[in-house]
Amino acid sequence: MKNSLLAGLVFGLLLGVVGLANAELVTNGGFEKKIHGAGSFDGWTLSGSTDAVSANVYSNKDMPDVSHSGKYAGVFGAVGTLTYLSQSLNTATGDQFNLTFWLSNLNVGTNEFQVSWGGEILKQIVSCDDFVYTQLTFNGLTAISNSTELSFGFRNDLSYFIIDDISVTRSSPIPEPATMLLFGTGIAGLAAVGRRKRS
Repeated sequence: MKNSLLAGLVFGLLLGVVGLANAELVTNGGFEKKIHGAGSFDGWTLSGSTDAVSANVYSNKDMPDVSHSGKYAGVFGAVGTLTYLSQSLNTATGDQFNLTFWLSNLNVGTNEFQVSWGGEILKQIVSCDDFVYTQLTFNGLTAISNSTELSFGFRNDLSYFIIDDISVTRSSPIPEPATMLLFGTGIAGLAAVGRRKRS
């Protein structure tokens, strides 16, 4: 009985470490959180060109197949200047994170897209051709503070960029010495209980 309890405790602690590594940091990354019965930018901050024509959340009912998954997606069509969509994430200095999202462009023309992590531009696209939903992934992004800004910029003079399923998770960490010590203590405890029982 004691063996089972101790094994369960150690296993539960390890699951907690794995769960922390895989926890989602982005709030409302699919724009599915409803306000007044519709998808929203809740959890995000809009700046730059922010009128309804420049930035809105549309559903598949409004624009067929607008979303990559779910019902809603963010649609951006600022003319002449960028609309910015940003969110401050709770990070830990020195930890690494993985960012992924899905992006599409509805038309060729004067356009610009950029994504930034902690103020550093990770990717910038200028005057690109139209393309269907494409997954962009950035792995091993390091946090330099306990709060990291994730930011997207959009300009599309003739049409729209559409973004959906934005996700940031912590990269699977190498177990820290304290974690390994805890695990070792648990194993040693199991062995001691087993020896005591046999004797």
